[in-house]
Parts: sequence; structure tokens; C-alpha cells
Amino acid sequence: MDLSDITSTALPPGTKGLPLDGSIARVADLTGRGLNLLRGDLVMPVAVLKQSALDNNLRTMQAYIERAGAKLAPHAKTTMCPQLFARQLDQGAWGLSVATMTQFKLCHDFGDAIGLKRLILANQLVGAAEIAGLALLSKQAPERAYYVLVDSIEGAKAVSDEFSKHSGAPPARVLIELGMPNARCGVRSLEEGVALAHAIQ
Repeated sequence: MDLSDITSTALPPGTKGLPLDGSIARVADLTGRGLNLLRGDLVMPVAVLKQSALDNNLRTMQAYIERAGAKLAPHAKTTMCPQLFARQLDQGAWGLSVATMTQFKLCHDFGDAIGLKRLILANQLVGAAEIAGLALLSKQAPERAYYVLVDSIEGAKAVSDEFSKHSGAPPARVLIELGMPNARCGVRSLEEGVALAHAIQ
């Protein structure tokens, strides 16, 4: 999917900020309207991006990450905006992170247009339909590295079993989620994580 496709796509019902007269049905309908937030033409709340601030944030964050010797996979769910994903990747982000398979598929669909090479599903998949979806998307884009989290051999086996049903799908890439005692998920200690890594291997 090309980024230009967004302008012709119908906006979903309930899209925030649009005039309530129904005159904006697609992004393209905004062109030439001259709508002005400060004049009160848009319904609140509205997100506003300032170009100079956006450029500065991108440069500052990437410089910080490079000084730290780390890799950045910003959380795409924060904006769900492919144009911003492309800017982050162009600036040097290692990849993107998402929370759900719906968000994952959006990034997958725009993968070529935004230059996506790596995508992390920063959650665990427990449903067969979701795991099958990940396998199919992985099969469609074998040149990209897609990752999913696991914290148990049962979770890793569920991913492996479902991937094995899809001929041509690349091996699943899993990352071990680290947690803490009494928290929601993740292995509880480094030792548990190492044991799980050996079991997965």
C-alpha cells in the first residue's frame, strides 16, 4: 500500500476533530478547505503537529539513542500514522513496535512505503487466529523481521505449532518477555529466561 492511498481512504465514523456537517469523508476532502484550528473551525479535541518541533523531537530522540548505544523501535500505536512511522525510520529507528495484531497489520500493509524492516508485537499471542495471522503476514513479507513475545514454553509451542500449519512461512521469531514477581506477565527471573531460551532452542 502506498502512503498516497491514505488520502482517498474513507475516514471511519467518529474520527475526531472533523466538522460535524459531514463535508469531510476522506483525507482528500481537507485539501483547499482552509480550516483553521485557532479560528474554531474544528471540533475539539484535535492533535496539532508543529513541523519544527516534530523535526527537533526526531533528531533529539535518535541522537539520545545513539549515545546510549541502543536501538529504538518506537511504539506505533501512539500515533497510528504511517507518515510519522516513515519519518522515524528515516531518522534511524531500528524498527517499530505495536500492541495488537490490528496495529501490526497496518504497519505490515504500509511496510514497503515506509521502509519497514523490523516489527515487534510487544505482547503475547494466545489465540490461534492471531497467531495464524502473524504466520500469514510473515509469509507475505519474508524479507522483514517480525517478532512476538513469549514467557513460557507453552506460549512458544503455541506459536510454533500454528506457524508449522502454514507452508512457506518463515520460522517464528520470538523474544522472551521479562517481568517481575506478581506482575502481569513475563518470566520472573534471568534464570527462568535463560531456561526458556534453551527450551525454545
